[in-house]
Amino acid sequence: MNWYQKQKIAIKWQDIGKGFLYTTLPFAPLSDSADTKLSPNTTPIPYYSIQDPTGKSVTAPEKSIQLKENNDFIQRAKEMIIRHEGKKYVRYNDSRGILTVGVGFNLTRKDAPQVLSSLGLNYNDVINGKQLSNLQVEALFNITFDESVKSVKQLVPSFNEQPNNIKIVLINMMFNLGPSKMKEFKRFLRAIENKDYKTAAKEMVDSKWYNQVKNRSKELVDLVRQSSAFDD
Repeated sequence: MNWYQKQKIAIKWQDIGKGFLYTTLPFAPLSDSADTKLSPNTTPIPYYSIQDPTGKSVTAPEKSIQLKENNDFIQRAKEMIIRHEGKKYVRYNDSRGILTVGVGFNLTRKDAPQVLSSLGLNYNDVINGKQLSNLQVEALFNITFDESVKSVKQLVPSFNEQPNNIKIVLINMMFNLGPSKMKEFKRFLRAIENKDYKTAAKEMVDSKWYNQVKNRSKELVDLVRQSSAFDD
């Protein structure tokens, strides 16, 4: 059995609301025939099992695999946002007085009841101080994080072409500001599109937001400046 045959894919994500569980299965078997051998540059296609609450399961190939280094920024972005936002299991008022829970989840957003319901939570219970589990907080964060990634990709067409540091900054700012306020950073966004990171950093420092979020903005500006250093 070669290296590829021995590898397994571990999918840890669990959809609490729908009860779907992704389990671990090995890669699809490979034969030693000439037409099925993998070249050193070929990536094997993993298979995963989806099990629903009735116990039925189906196995399907994952359409594509991104190299690990291309996804490193996602984990870094998540860790930084959690550090900046904090993680609270009971509702609280953030620095602007907005009712919040988990990792910066805005309880005043219009769809908050629906989002919480998808995780098996009652909105009124959460508002009245119900404590969330760590799993619920993580699931809630994943929802809002994915929303931020989707929004920033729509706002910045060149997102996928940007350095990882810039991707992290953009996701963090979108998570913090939201789409409507992020759109107001027109000169900053134009500089990002042009990959003019010196100007982008300057626009960040010159904004009101820079002084409002203090250490958070300074750390993000430093990341942009690091990207600028590679262009000198």
